[in-house]
Amino acid sequence: SGTRVADKPLTEDQMIGETLAVVLGDSKIWCAGTFWDRNKFTNRTFFAPFAYKTELNTRKYKLEDLARLNSTEQVYTNKPWFQFLKQRWSTNFDSLEKFYLKMKIRDDELGKYLKRYERYPTFYRAANLKHGHWTRPYFDCDGHLK
Repeated sequence: SGTRVADKPLTEDQMIGETLAVVLGDSKIWCAGTFWDRNKFTNRTFFAPFAYKTELNTRKYKLEDLARLNSTEQVYTNKPWFQFLKQRWSTNFDSLEKFYLKMKIRDDELGKYLKRYERYPTFYRAANLKHGHWTRPYFDCDGHLK
């Protein structure tokens, strides 16, 4: 009933939920964050949902947007781990994994007659787990959690 349209952009609530799900999914994880670069999230200059807990074996969690911090030394875009990943992908995407699309376009709403979509591009490049910046667990003495 009606014309099908493309998915809408992710909302703030969805990203906050995904970040919280990381902490909920494993009792050994105490905090998790999703950090967006300048103007990469819809309608936000910066966006950094951060979920954490302060007690072991509890169902009490806290959520904050770390993009609200105003002092320069606290802003996540100045942290070494953020700068490392930003510089890594600033010019060369060749080492990213290539994913091919096999799109078919519907002729009508019911999808009875599918047509192959042959126009460029039919692939995209994306990072996988080995492209992440993984560190040993550490305690940030000057960090958000005390």
